[in-house]
Amino acid sequence: MNSIQDMLNQQQDEYSLQEVLDMVNKLLKSLPILDKTSLRKEMSEMTVSMSQDPTTADLNRGLALSQGFKDRLSEIYISAYNDYKIKKRCLDMLFDANNFISRANSVDKRKGESTTKFPTYIIKAELADMFLNEVDIMYKNMKSISDSISRQVTIMTIRSQINDFGVVENDSNNSSKAEEITNGNTTWDKIN
Repeated sequence: MNSIQDMLNQQQDEYSLQEVLDMVNKLLKSLPILDKTSLRKEMSEMTVSMSQDPTTADLNRGLALSQGFKDRLSEIYISAYNDYKIKKRCLDMLFDANNFISRANSVDKRKGESTTKFPTYIIKAELADMFLNEVDIMYKNMKSISDSISRQVTIMTIRSQINDFGVVENDSNNSSKAEEITNGNTTWDKIN
């Protein structure tokens, strides 16, 4: 890492395209290598399964699992984001440096010239962006699962509280039917 820091401490008035290219290559080689294949495998194994009629223990286990997966996905996201951001910035530097020295007389020609000089950098930045998007989608899906389980816990808690106030008619065949307090004289004023 000292060579990168030494390189950054050096100051020049102007760099040649080759010097910028060397700087970019040093920086890219210093990045931690993300084993995207194993990370994708790890993410594909992040599943939280729930039964049709979960118990409190099932819900707690689901919440704990989803939270652990969200934490791990956050770690992966940070690594993927840093990888993408540096690769994208390096690509921008190369394009800018090439545009500065280019003899092409239009923006399209300069862009085409840069593209033909640095195709692998473009592809690497795009692949890093694609992986970042994959991790982001996985995180959002896991957050949705966690939120859904949390809502189930809230519903279970409310049912328990209602049971404390009176007898609840439970129709297990129709779970979408609203539960009613069957104690005829119960009013909200008495409950509060």
